[in-house]
Amino acid sequence: MNRYIIIASACAIGFATMPLVSCKGKDKQDSTVALFPIKQNDKWGYIDNTGKVAIEPQYYSAWDFSEGLARVCPTDSGGVGFIDYRNKMVIKPEFGLAWDFSEGLALVTKTFGGKCGYINKSGEYVIKAQFDLPALTNIGSFSGGMAVVRITGKFGYIDKKGQIVIEPSYDAAKVFCEGLAAVRKGAKWGYIDTSGKIVVDFKFAVAGDFKEGFASVAEKISDKWGYIDKTGNYAIKAQFDATCPFSEGMGLVRVGDKWGYIDTSGNMVIQPQFNEAMPFSENLTSVTRERKWVYIDKTGRTVLTPQTDNSRITPGSFSHGVARIIKKVNTDKGENIEWYYIDINGKYIWEPTK
Repeated sequence: MNRYIIIASACAIGFATMPLVSCKGKDKQDSTVALFPIKQNDKWGYIDNTGKVAIEPQYYSAWDFSEGLARVCPTDSGGVGFIDYRNKMVIKPEFGLAWDFSEGLALVTKTFGGKCGYINKSGEYVIKAQFDLPALTNIGSFSGGMAVVRITGKFGYIDKKGQIVIEPSYDAAKVFCEGLAAVRKGAKWGYIDTSGKIVVDFKFAVAGDFKEGFASVAEKISDKWGYIDKTGNYAIKAQFDATCPFSEGMGLVRVGDKWGYIDTSGNMVIQPQFNEAMPFSENLTSVTRERKWVYIDKTGRTVLTPQTDNSRITPGSFSHGVARIIKKVNTDKGENIEWYYIDINGKYIWEPTK
């Protein structure tokens, strides 16, 4: 499969790369504290946005912080727990699987095949374990006071008391973003509001979340892609070979095999010229230019280039002035992945050690 098709698919679902962004478009990290996971000597810890080690590497696995807590696995045989910014284990590692906190609740399950429920930040169940394991990574997150759940193979929505507010009747469903959620019946997607009313008919083969008032859609996979408004009308006509959600007023679109950026009026502000590209974050984005990854600003000007073996990296988005660089390295055990971090000037603030 071509790389740009993979990227297009990721756009339709929503990027999972740093930064962690909610449907409100805000970073999930605390506004005054930001820590980032690092790996050193096969153990995971955290640095701050200057590159200083804030939590010494000690965990078998560690994830990003969300709403002040981060998931960690202390050992390879233990469960998942949650720590705070001071490295206090505030929720014991007793879960087989756990998701990030969203709106004060986290989806958890004791065992891999068991039912899922929701805990609060004290580790107490507030919604008992009763739901099937999510089929998509974004399912389980609360947004607008509602979360997608799966019951006997169908998808619906619950409120923060665990009450079903939209009956499980859909073959697929996404989180609410800006008051609307994409849901699928059969092969076609439409949109519902928080009351469960269908506001955009089931006619799309691909339907993204609403961001900045627009949703990326295509009526057939082989058709042109465009953007609709919340009435279901095309705000930017279907004319692209792929589209991604708007971010900071810029929409990522593909024409032929090249990516470029449009504004909210549909005007092409950065001409399609990149083999690979990502959404904007903190006024910068990463793209491939002349077979190398670089960061550009909203005029399309290259502002920094990661100083490493550029052909084997994947740059992430900026969050709190820091971007994660994922690098493939060869070892005596085969190919491995290493995480680096750069600041807004392109300076490495963290490089992993053996």
